[in-house]
Amino acid sequence: MTRTVKATAADAGAAEEPAVNAAMIVFDKLPLSDTCWSLLTGPDDRIYAAACTEHTGGVSAYLLRYTPAEELGKGKLEYLFDIGDAVGEPAHNGRATQCKVHYCFLADPDTGILYGATHLSGGPRGEPGYSWFGSWHEPHRSFLGSFLFAFDTRSDRILWTDMCYPWEGSRCMALDHRRGLIHGVAFPRSHYFVYDLERRCHTDYGRTGSVNPQAIWLDSRFNAYTTDDFGNVLRFNADRQRLERLEIRLPCAAHSDGWHNVVYDVVEDPRDPDVVYGIPWNLPARLFRYRMDPSGGVGEMADLGPALPGQPYKETATFFSDHVGGLVFGQDGWLYYCVSDMVREVWDVVSDRRCLLMRMDPATGRTEKIGLLKFGDFRAAYVARSGITSGGRILMGDVINHPSRLYEYQPPTSPDRPTAAVPLRRWG
Repeated sequence: MTRTVKATAADAGAAEEPAVNAAMIVFDKLPLSDTCWSLLTGPDDRIYAAACTEHTGGVSAYLLRYTPAEELGKGKLEYLFDIGDAVGEPAHNGRATQCKVHYCFLADPDTGILYGATHLSGGPRGEPGYSWFGSWHEPHRSFLGSFLFAFDTRSDRILWTDMCYPWEGSRCMALDHRRGLIHGVAFPRSHYFVYDLERRCHTDYGRTGSVNPQAIWLDSRFNAYTTDDFGNVLRFNADRQRLERLEIRLPCAAHSDGWHNVVYDVVEDPRDPDVVYGIPWNLPARLFRYRMDPSGGVGEMADLGPALPGQPYKETATFFSDHVGGLVFGQDGWLYYCVSDMVREVWDVVSDRRCLLMRMDPATGRTEKIGLLKFGDFRAAYVARSGITSGGRILMGDVINHPSRLYEYQPPTSPDRPTAAVPLRRWG
């Protein structure tokens, strides 16, 4: 039975923001799961999530599906399959596990197929962790590689599986369903690769840098984009089959040289497939709008300012304590996202956690705090990805909790903001 918890007015503290009117959906059947990095609206308009287990050895990722109901938190949660078993790498085989899917769910609107690719970090059974470089030449314990699976959402069948990149994990992906290509970045060596779905093989296009970018996105002609270590935009030219660096970069703080300004999350503007909104993985995180030029130009980059205006500088801040993710457009045209605003990394100190749900009006750049993701005594700390259904329901994937979980939110309707359809996300 799915355990859900709804936030109430009593959850709001006198000296802090109110709790968001949302529901929490806990993966009770997977008690060792600790993260949900990948969450995507499928081609069937249902939410697919990966229950990942990074911090316990010998456990694979699991594919789940959630279908919202009229009441928040009362939808149908399905446990579909163990991903390690599905790809032929069971968690008890003594190797580093197929423990997670990391920004590598992809939805094909034409075929109804959901693709997913595995990532590394979980240790072999009985071991608390895994050193990918330390075990690189270990023939029996090392991570075998990233496996791709094709799941038919219409028949609920796994159609096929294949290793898409050997010895490394897949950090992020995007799907060019017209050409039958999947763009990816491998971890830990940050190689950009393209997997051909018809030929079932990949082509390597070299390193993007030393810090993994966390997203790949597409323009209207299915050219693919990501960034290097300093936030310089890289474009894979679909016609020339070439990876090129553009003379344009993501915004960063004036005191920074831009290192670690890799892209973290990107979402398509519902009104224009050649415009995206995004956030880098840096301190402090600044929202950006990027108007791409599919004809070959560099495009236009706009700095939209800090994701959390007025946030004071903290010497204890890290890429996790001040994290921003879960970008998704609502049907009301607002850009919704989640901000971790904590004094330090407090994964185990629940009372010190702060994860704010926020939104920005793209027309004016104005941001608003909606409230804290707080449910009774439980507080969220970190959201990586979000998705939205055709009914306007927003689902957010939680990170660092046992078991892992989702948060479900319904933005209020407003007569002065008519609802509009949100396109199916084309990347992880």
